[in-house]
Amino acid sequence: MTKASPDCRDLPAVVCFNRRKVAELRQRIPETLDIEERTRIHKALGHCGRLVVFSLLAQDECCVCDVAHVLRMPLSTASQHLHALKRAGLAGSRREGKLVFYFVANDRAREFALQSLETAK
Repeated sequence: MTKASPDCRDLPAVVCFNRRKVAELRQRIPETLDIEERTRIHKALGHCGRLVVFSLLAQDECCVCDVAHVLRMPLSTASQHLHALKRAGLAGSRREGKLVFYFVANDRAREFALQSLETAK
């Protein structure tokens, strides 16, 4: 994939810079797709309500009504948060009869959510 790179025409005329350092830093710039994935995750968790819902899912899978009752929020709000987390790839779901249960999608996401819980204590 292509690396994220600034348009050189926008750079000011720099008199002094460390060419070796610039070359090394350019090599460390994450792939564009990785940056896009991270941006999507940060956007999803940038809302305090979604972060709380995500932290709840890290403790146990929940249906929309569980989330709404535990966090004392309307069902529609809980549902929107869960869908946003799912779109960001942070939550997965499974159907059991008429209920849909949500859970943290993978170990990496679970680790992040649990760290968020520890930090909040």
